[in-house]
Amino acid sequence: RELWKRQIWSDSRPVEIMKEASLADNEKVAVAGVRFFLGSDQDREDADDDSSEDEGPDMKKMKHQMLINKKSKKKAKALDRAKEKVKRSERKKHAPHPLNFSALHLLHNPQGFAENLFEKHLLNSKSKLALESKVQVLQLVTRLVGLHKLTLVPLYSWFIKYLTPRQASVTSFLASLAQATHNLVPPDVLEPLIQKIANEFVSEA
Repeated sequence: RELWKRQIWSDSRPVEIMKEASLADNEKVAVAGVRFFLGSDQDREDADDDSSEDEGPDMKKMKHQMLINKKSKKKAKALDRAKEKVKRSERKKHAPHPLNFSALHLLHNPQGFAENLFEKHLLNSKSKLALESKVQVLQLVTRLVGLHKLTLVPLYSWFIKYLTPRQASVTSFLASLAQATHNLVPPDVLEPLIQKIANEFVSEA
């Protein structure tokens, strides 16, 4: 994950390794893999922000010192160098960002990965993942479905039992359902879910 963040490993190889980690039996390993896919782009953005925080010279301060102190060629050259440095940093700031493919775009078989994740960690009654971990797996599955417009029909009927106001983290379930809904999902698959949300969350008042 650290090598991906630093863009030392930036191809599909680390993505495939983390894909295997996400499907591991051990909860810690599986959650680490899932978090990689959910947060890998944010990690890279944060790393870029950290590297770009090196501020240039204070131009106002230098100009002020030139006015109040005795003028010299050395100080004038230093001011010119500082101006050039500021210009360079401005150009760098406005330069187009090199294209980085998201880890989710580099997956070899997103359909197979989403199906395996869903069956192993969510559909499987023997899965021992805590609710918080299950929600993270669900977020990854639904993000894959939404991004790649995948067809995963059993996912929608699985949602029904979790769409109730008494369900812990119900807002996360609702957000994940919205994320998994795209224009290629058959309307008759979504109809029972709309009905359930209306019955559970909409009152006559």
